[in-house]
Order: sequence, then structure tokens, then C-alpha cells
Amino acid sequence: MTETSLADLDRRIEALGATLERTRANLVELDLDVTRQTLAASTSLTGATAQQWQIVSGNLLELWAGQLALDDLIDRLTRARSAKGVANRVLVGKLLAILDGESVTLAQPDVAAGPRPLTAGPAPTETRTVDEVLTAMSEHYAAAATLVAAVAEAWGSSLPALEALHRELDDLEATAERAGARRPNELPSTRRALADAIDTARTDPLSLPSDALVNLRATVERSVSALRAALGAKQKLEEELAVAAKGFEECERATRRANEGLERAATRVTLPDDARRAAQQLATEVAEVRAELVHLSNGVPGQSGTRTRVVQLVQRAARLQHEADELERLPATLLALRDELRGRLEAYRAKAMAVGAAEDLDLDGLYMSARDILYSAPCALLEAEDRVAAYQAAIRVAPKEAR
Repeated sequence: MTETSLADLDRRIEALGATLERTRANLVELDLDVTRQTLAASTSLTGATAQQWQIVSGNLLELWAGQLALDDLIDRLTRARSAKGVANRVLVGKLLAILDGESVTLAQPDVAAGPRPLTAGPAPTETRTVDEVLTAMSEHYAAAATLVAAVAEAWGSSLPALEALHRELDDLEATAERAGARRPNELPSTRRALADAIDTARTDPLSLPSDALVNLRATVERSVSALRAALGAKQKLEEELAVAAKGFEECERATRRANEGLERAATRVTLPDDARRAAQQLATEVAEVRAELVHLSNGVPGQSGTRTRVVQLVQRAARLQHEADELERLPATLLALRDELRGRLEAYRAKAMAVGAAEDLDLDGLYMSARDILYSAPCALLEAEDRVAAYQAAIRVAPKEAR
């Protein structure tokens, strides 16, 4: 019976020693954990994380106290087992009773009361069994490891992801601002929600909802998509404005050519009033189109109706260019009419000579009157046309009177 009890004692001491080796290794690993050390050194924890860490940090003290108490117990058991006469049945029974009974004395620290005064008496203690101490240590360790793992996940994964979303939003918003693109209306609220989540992840990671990152990523992606759409609209608008500007430049060149041609022609023929009005109206509309293009180029891209206005400007510029082209051809038409009237006058002069009316003073007066107008500068075409017609009509009558 003594040999059986002794073997049982040795087995149990060895098992407890192995258990304490494992608990010590786990406690050292937890003690060296960067997240645990950061939690212990942090002065900015708030909310649920601060509350739970206060509890866990107190439990960690109890964990180490339990570890040290059990280490001390196994040292005492090992020394007693190695002592002379340990095979004594009474001694073996006592050692087994220690392993089974309430043999571990632990202090009961009052964390809320703060440090104990120097003059205070001994701290209150309680006595537990080895299994009770190991069970309490296991519970405290599980709670601490769970908390540290949760905080490590938030600080090591969720927080960097949230900060990356914040940088992405910053970069794209800066790009949109430089490009003058319209920013989506929901952007401020998205920014606030993202900033709040980042602050929570930093100071109270345990309060960060499990779906916060997924929801915020979806929200940010909507804002990012809206910003990209705004940038695309800005780029498309710039392309359309470039097309409009190019068309307008050709319109302006055509207008300049028309005005220059009219100015030159005005020294040779009298311009019709409607031609002058058309030129003035053309200049007014060209100035309006130019001002509208400048306004749209400096305006807010994506605003309602902007692209429609650009299309309308392109169409208006095309119409103005057509009118400018017609005005540009007008001087040639007027000069051709003047030359045609000169030719007709000389043809009628030849006809008058052929019918023997060349010496008719009245006809000659009409001829010289028409000729003076046609060869003056500027030539009054309407008056010249009337005088040529009058000369033609007189020639038709003159031969009958001569006969």
C-alpha cells in the first residue's frame, strides 16, 4: 500500500510540475505579447476596452500570484518527497492530503482600494485547493487571451484597413479638388463615420462593431465611385469643351475673315444695311459664345444641364460659322454685281450707238450718271442698278422717237 501511495504521489507531483511548466510558458508568452504590453502602457483607452482591461489586468496579477504559489507548493512537495524516510506511510498521506486539500494560500488584493498603506496590517488571504487555483488561473488566462486577441485583431487588421480607406478617400478627394470635380453630397458624413470608427478602433477596439469595416468599406466605395464618376464627368466635359473651343476658334476665324472682307469691300461698294446688321449681330453672338465657353470652363462640372449647354454651344458655333461664311462671300458677290452692272452699262451703250441714239443728250446724260456711280468708290450699288435700268429703259424708247 505504501508503494502504491508513493507511486501515486510521484505521478501527481510530476503531473503538477508539467502543468506548471506549461502555464508558466503561456504566461511568459502573454506577458511578452506586444498588444498586451501596449494595453498595459496605454493611457488613452476608453469605454468597454478600458473597463475590461482594468478587470483583466487585475486578473493577470492573480494569475501570476497563483503561478508563484503553485511553484512554491511544488518546491515544498519535491523537497519533502526527497527527504529521508519519505516512504513513511504517514508522511506520504500528508503529502497527498496537501495535493488534495486547501493547501494554496493566496492574497486577496482589493484593486479598487488602490495601494495598501505602509501601516496597514497583513492583506487578507484565502486558501484554495490546487485544482481550484488552476481552474481560476485557466479562466483568467482565457479571458485575458481573448481580450488581447480581440484587440490585436482590431489594431493589427481593422485599424490599418480603416486608415487605408481614409487615405484612399483623402487621395481621391484631393485629386477631385485639383481637377475641380464635384464631390458627392454624402462625403462629409462618410468622412465623419470613418473618423469615428478609426478613433474607436484606436481607443476602444472592443466597441468596434464586427461589421464596421465591411459597412464602412461599402460606404467609402460608394463615395469613391461617386468621386470617380465626377472625375469622369469632368474629363468628359473637358473633352467636349475642347471640341466646342476648337469649333469656336474656327468660327472666330471665319468671323474675322468676314469682317475684314466687308471692311475692304466697303471701300469699293456701299454695303447693304442688312449686311451691316448681320455683321454686328454676328459679332455680338460670337462674344456671347466666347463668354459662355469661359463660364462653362470655370464652372462646376457635372452640374445639371452643363453638358446640354456645351452641345448647344457647339451647334450655335456651327451656325455662326455658317453665317460668317456667307458674310465672307458677300463682298465677292457685291463686287461681281458691280462689275456685272458695268458690263451691262457698256453693252447698253453699244446698243445705243448701234441704233443711232449715241448722240442723244438725254441718253448720254443717263449713261454718264450711271457710269459716275459705278466707277465711284464706294459704289452705291442700289442707286447704280436703278440708273443702269433707267438707261436701259431710255434706249428702248429712243429709237422709236427717232423714227
